[in-house]
Amino acid sequence: MFAPGAITVALPTSVNFANEALDNTSAAKGVALTNTSAGTLNIASITTNGDFAISSTTCGAMLTAGNSCKVNVTFTPAELGALTGTLIFTDNASNSTQTVALSGTGIVQATLNPTSATYAKEKVGTTSAAKTFTLTNNQAVELTSIATSTTGDFAVSATTCGTSLAAKGKCTISMTFTPTATGTRTGQLSVSDSASNSPQVSNPTGTGK
Repeated sequence: MFAPGAITVALPTSVNFANEALDNTSAAKGVALTNTSAGTLNIASITTNGDFAISSTTCGAMLTAGNSCKVNVTFTPAELGALTGTLIFTDNASNSTQTVALSGTGIVQATLNPTSATYAKEKVGTTSAAKTFTLTNNQAVELTSIATSTTGDFAVSATTCGTSLAAKGKCTISMTFTPTATGTRTGQLSVSDSASNSPQVSNPTGTGK
């Protein structure tokens, strides 16, 4: 029989989930727990904190010598920016409890890029070459109810965006500038949709001559 102090385990020190859209759940990442000792590991609990959750596990109450089990963890950001959490194992290993640092970044559900654009000087009443803007769906679900509008001396000349956009998909919007007066002209390209950060906007400028 081995005393609790003789039990040792191996775990990764950290797991990074990178970018995930706000309120969306990432694909699971597996964390392997390995019993590196000759005794039986008795597992009391496996928990997470922060914006991370256990989706499934092959770990039971005991892990025999030399064997491994896996915990699958997901990331669901509730706010924007860099987020951290911890996967916590409580057991009879000599270094109990063991922790795995979890990290990920919450991003907006949809983006429109570039967020601004400057058109070259254009003669009043003539139309510029088009500039292209890209709408990106950062979610793992479809973006719906897409509608595009412009203000000022700017107009959509072509688009690949329909009323919906597939998960992780992109589409483009081409916009031209037709100044109605001389001097600096400003406007806005706006895309409304089902994303929580709707509308996404870009602020173009141009000069009439």
